[in-house]
Amino acid sequence: MMSLSLQSRPHLSRKDGARAVARRAFVTLLLLLSAPLWAAPTDMILLLDNSGSMRQNDPAFLLKGAVTKFFAALPADTHAGVVVFDQKVSYPVPLAAVDAAAQGAVKDALAKVDYRGQYTNIPAAMERAIYELKSSARKDAAKVVVFMTDGIVDTGNPAVDAEKAKWLRDELATDAADNGIHIFGIAFTENADFFLIQSLAKKTSGEYFRAL
Repeated sequence: MMSLSLQSRPHLSRKDGARAVARRAFVTLLLLLSAPLWAAPTDMILLLDNSGSMRQNDPAFLLKGAVTKFFAALPADTHAGVVVFDQKVSYPVPLAAVDAAAQGAVKDALAKVDYRGQYTNIPAAMERAIYELKSSARKDAAKVVVFMTDGIVDTGNPAVDAEKAKWLRDELATDAADNGIHIFGIAFTENADFFLIQSLAKKTSGEYFRAL
């Protein structure tokens, strides 16, 4: 397990603080490129949180630039896709080689991210990512899910939230591990569910990053 702690200075303005969030996220994404799994061909799906809480932590939408740079820095033999989630889940960038067309698809998907989603259905997004890797990943490739979050599982119903979080930790994580899928989680605010992210990474032999 790996823990990254990058503290922003308390006197930063909100604008500078938002930039610091994006910088920390980008640095953490780049650290993923140094993980041992990247030595082999890798099939990766990135989960992007489009919930309303993201607007507070990234009001200038600077995370979009961080994700764009991350995709541009991926090794040539990487296949990647993007899942966007809030209360709903969409799959705007299917798993494919990271070529010019894929880069354009990523930019188009990011242009539609508006941080207006009402809830944060992480389990549904993770289920979609695991399904796509199980059905579409290359046989000789390492399979990876990368997800960033600033919060917790939130469907609007606390009882359902607890049930879905348990389903994610127990059943979905087990399914991922059984199929050789490694989960890399990035928590970039104090409100993120550190326990959940760490549990998913540990169970799937992935990594856990705290970019605070």
